[in-house]
Amino acid sequence: VDAFVDPTQPALLTAAVIAGGRIAARINALATDNAALLREREGLRESQLLDSLTGLGNRRFAEHSLRDAIRQVESRGGAVCFMMIAIGNVEEIVAKYDRHIADEFTQLVAQRIQGLVRPMDVACHFGEGVFALVLLQPSIDHCTAECYQRIFDGIRLKSYRSAVGYLTAIVGVSISASHAENGSPNLEAMIRVAESHLDDAVRTQRISVEHLSK
Repeated sequence: VDAFVDPTQPALLTAAVIAGGRIAARINALATDNAALLREREGLRESQLLDSLTGLGNRRFAEHSLRDAIRQVESRGGAVCFMMIAIGNVEEIVAKYDRHIADEFTQLVAQRIQGLVRPMDVACHFGEGVFALVLLQPSIDHCTAECYQRIFDGIRLKSYRSAVGYLTAIVGVSISASHAENGSPNLEAMIRVAESHLDDAVRTQRISVEHLSK
C-alpha cells in the first residue's frame, strides 16, 4: 500500500504505516477466504449427481448407476444396456436463436425421455446435447435396436413446442450391451463403445448396437 505523507508532518508516517498494515491484512484475508470458497465450490461440483438444467442425473450419476447395474447383473444375471442419445441439432438451435431457447429445447427433450422410459430405468443428461440411459434386461437378446425403437421414435418423430414455435430433434442412438456370462461387464468399455458410435448414429439418424463379451 502506497501512501504519501507531508514531509513537514513526519508524525503522520506511523499512522499511515499502521493503516496500510491493516488494509494489507484485510486484503490477504479476503484472498484466502476467496480461495477457500473456490475449493469448496469445486468439491461440491465434483460430488454433485444432479444436472441443474434438466433435473436428471449428470454424467457422474450415469457412471454410478451403470456400476450398480453391472453389480446386479453379476449377482442376478441378465444384461445391462448403456444407451446414449445424441440430439444433433442443439448447436444449430443456439446459432439460429440463442442459448436460452437451446436450454428450453434440452429440457423438453429431457421431459420426453422421462416419459418414455420404465420406472426402473435411469435417465441422465450426460453432456451438451447428449443423454444416457442405464437399462437392465433379462437377457442380452433383448438388447437390440428393435427393443428400443419406441424410445427412438418417441424422441424424434414428435416436435417440441418452445417459445419460438415447434422444434424437431435430429437424433442418433448408440447402445452398448453386456452380460456376465463371459466375465464381469467393463464399465469403461461400455461407455467408450457407446460414445465411439454416437457421431455416426447421429449422421445416419439410426440406432447403433454393439454387444460386448465382457
